[in-house]
Amino acid sequence: MHIRFKTKKLEKDLGSAKGRAKLGAIRAKLLRRRLDLLFNAQTLADLSPPYSGPSRCHELSRGQGSRQKRLSVDLEHT
Repeated sequence: MHIRFKTKKLEKDLGSAKGRAKLGAIRAKLLRRRLDLLFNAQTLADLSPPYSGPSRCHELSRGQGSRQKRLSVDLEHT
């Protein structure tokens, strides 16, 4: 699946190992896992419950303008 970032800065910060390193070792590793999960999924249905596992992929609140039809994944679940 193609991953698209909202801004070039976000793509630079999250799309490269150097940018992710700014988040710290643990968060960078978790972010890399989630990006790999998204990249390797053929469709978003592959990530929806009950297949989402620890990433807890879920739709953001519906009907709230800019958040409509957007998904969220957890880096870590507490």
